[in-house]
Amino acid sequence: MIWYKNVLEEIKNNKFESIATKKGNYYNTPCSFDIETSSFIQNNEKVSLMYIWQFAIEDKVFYGRTWNQYQEFMEMLQEYLHLGEPTELIVYVHNLSYEFQFMRKYFTWNKIFADKKRDPIYADTGTVMYKCSYRLSGYSLAKLAENLKNHTIKKMVGDLDYRQVRHTETQLTEEELGYCANDVLIVTAYITEQIEECGDITKIPLTSTGFVRRFCRERTIKSKDVKTRLNYMLIMKRLTLSGAREYASLKDAFQGGFTHASHIHTEEINEEVSSYDFTSSYPAVMLS
Repeated sequence: MIWYKNVLEEIKNNKFESIATKKGNYYNTPCSFDIETSSFIQNNEKVSLMYIWQFAIEDKVFYGRTWNQYQEFMEMLQEYLHLGEPTELIVYVHNLSYEFQFMRKYFTWNKIFADKKRDPIYADTGTVMYKCSYRLSGYSLAKLAENLKNHTIKKMVGDLDYRQVRHTETQLTEEELGYCANDVLIVTAYITEQIEECGDITKIPLTSTGFVRRFCRERTIKSKDVKTRLNYMLIMKRLTLSGAREYASLKDAFQGGFTHASHIHTEEINEEVSSYDFTSSYPAVMLS
């Protein structure tokens, strides 16, 4: 772990910008974390283990082979950057729900926000806030690299054979290490571009739908045009229910969610039936 300290000393001397918000202070610095794992069958059960982790701060990449090493690395980072006193580091993980299942027992979590079981959008230790860059972008890592605007970096293919079972003492080649580094550098490049577009790291939304909500808010309730804001408020007022009677009437009149057969074909057996899924069908129908 000595070599970490040499590189961390360089980071310590950097004057990272700190952004103050109502929820706390955050370093305006792109960071990313990722792990590589191997799966195998042991005692008739599927087992999976992490054999390397990689952590990127801007364009600097750190490696480690065990969770104990990662804990030690984070303690150094906390000391050198004075994390939690009072500034936190935001670290993006591409598909956080996967990495979180491996790391969740190694840290104490102050707050976890998830929209469904085992699928956190962010997880906060009080010094580091892990966020999901997959939920933010909606792209796979390869597609994310293709859609970078100001950076040229591609997802490496073929340098890491996932069929080979590896562990923490498996020797890795330079090509394999380069593959690992590439994955976190794609994410830091993406977050760098988001910082430039959004203003700072605290203004980046949690998920891709946040961009849509921001777009709508800026053109309605938060519009700079007073007339636009008033018109929006009047529309919302007209749409607001006036009382219990109106609510009861609307509830009685509502029908939806029917999934039964058409009465024309009830009790028939139909051969060679096909179907297709129309992406975003409901808003498409509304606009059509």
